Amino acid sequence: MLARTPRYGLRLDDETLTTWSRGPETRVALADIDHVAFRGVTESSFVTVQLRGGDKARIVSDCFPPAAKAIAELTARGVRTTHEDAAVT
Repeated sequence: MLARTPRYGLRLDDETLTTWSRGPETRVALADIDHVAFRGVTESSFVTVQLRGGDKARIVSDCFPPAAKAIAELTARGVRTTHEDAAVT
């Protein structure tokens, strides 16, 4: 488990990414993920999970640990990630 709060959370194992956000858990097999995109905005990130079939899911960033840690953990499990820092104006 990387992070858990009563409202938001994430669990990552070698086969599944599980998130919850004020509702039931959503599970995605890592084999079904094309990539996970992180887009930095001020102190948090927008996180989008792009599936191989073309569907995508936006995940509440509060579910994820800091982007660098999440990227390292996903990469270690063979999940491709992208990271873009947005300019704050």
